[in-house]
Amino acid sequence: MIKEKQIHIQIGCADARDLSQVQVDAVVKTIEDFRSQGIEVEFHVVRAAGSFVSPDVVMDVKRTFEQAQRNNNDFSVPLSYFVHIQTHAHLTEDSNDAYISHVHDLHVVQGSPLNCGMLGASAVGIEIEKMIVEEKPVVEYNGKKVTIDNDTKIKLLLKEHYAYDGYLAGDWIFSIDLLRTHPRHQRTLLEKTIDNDAELKVLDIKITCGIMDYSIHSLIRVDDGDPAVPFWDTVQQYIRDHSVNERMKKEVLIH
Repeated sequence: MIKEKQIHIQIGCADARDLSQVQVDAVVKTIEDFRSQGIEVEFHVVRAAGSFVSPDVVMDVKRTFEQAQRNNNDFSVPLSYFVHIQTHAHLTEDSNDAYISHVHDLHVVQGSPLNCGMLGASAVGIEIEKMIVEEKPVVEYNGKKVTIDNDTKIKLLLKEHYAYDGYLAGDWIFSIDLLRTHPRHQRTLLEKTIDNDAELKVLDIKITCGIMDYSIHSLIRVDDGDPAVPFWDTVQQYIRDHSVNERMKKEVLIH
């Protein structure tokens, strides 16, 4: 008998390499264990560059929760909603590898290819601007052909074709400020968005945030473990129990 249904959404980075067989097994096994306890779990993943909580990501979250409500045929079964924001990094040997840690106990290996690529996004944006100006693409605006050959016209391109009013580098495309605090910041943005959304704010959505440390192949929560989410915490414990800590194996990490 199902006594509760939980909808979990993981917001993960689009360039992350965190879908290992251990993690797949962890989710599948934990879902099975919870079902045996009368708790049905739906698990979804939303991928976004840098795990940024953009308007598109919020819309994906909202659609997923709305779909779960539409598919719920038994109104006697309560629905619970969870979002897990997760970025990824290569943390140093002296970082605290406890499941629940603090940002001041975590340190990022500078320049590691295992860190989130959005750390350098603004610089890439500048290169894209340069490429556009050099290539001089032609777009149609108000029935006329316009050659995109300067920064102001790039703004026009973004507005007309991407519905964005602003510049490209450092604006439409911008870097993560500080990787250690990034998941907490995105959690705050999501919380504020939920508070201002009449439909979402009545759902009592629980939000966690953490960093996937590739040197231990495990998640580190940077939210003091609050809220406690038994399903998510069980998944992460399974991963830790079945992963190898390679923080000291520099040659493996480099490879």
